Amino acid sequence: MEVINQSSSQAQIRRIEAIVFLAKFFFATRIIIELGMCWWMLDFPHVFGGQGSKCKQTLRGHVDSVNAASWQPFSANVCTASGDKTVSVWDGRTGLCVQTLYGHANSCNHLAVTNRGDIVISADADGVVKVWDIRMVAELGTIDVGQYPVNKLAVDRGGSRAIAACDDGTCKVLDMQNFQVINEWAGHDGPMQCVAIAPNDGFAVSGASDCTFRIWGR
Repeated sequence: MEVINQSSSQAQIRRIEAIVFLAKFFFATRIIIELGMCWWMLDFPHVFGGQGSKCKQTLRGHVDSVNAASWQPFSANVCTASGDKTVSVWDGRTGLCVQTLYGHANSCNHLAVTNRGDIVISADADGVVKVWDIRMVAELGTIDVGQYPVNKLAVDRGGSRAIAACDDGTCKVLDMQNFQVINEWAGHDGPMQCVAIAPNDGFAVSGASDCTFRIWGR
């Protein structure tokens, strides 16, 4: 009986040790994955304040105001829209301009980058929205949203729809695959100044010079 009890006790100890090992393994794996996915967050204290704060890069090349800037997902690139009628892509590590997209006839007021990082949409003061393929360095299409300037853009998660906040107090819903306006939201009494799409793509919020913001949904 003592031999049987001893062997069963050893087996139980081995099971406990295996459970502890697996728990440590999965915990360590989770930490490694989280650090790998969020490695850029390690520099946040230096970016947003603290003793180590300093300008990392000064990028020059535009000959007019830089009106919008956005990081390109899955890269170190920054996309900018300028009053010099161009959209540019910059390498944030070297500070060099790697692409310049020409086609707008007036000041580029804003831009947005899809979640995939391959498509950029830009808007100008003539009410023209252009869709660009960054990889091919090519214009895919143009959407004329009216005679008023487009002040802000927002793109959905799938990259197939966008919303343009216009100076005439309306929001235009854009089909980025067929390059056309598919809906218009009116209600503000002044120029639209901002627009954002909810994370679930179910709602949008717009703000205007009439001191109000409005929530839109299906």
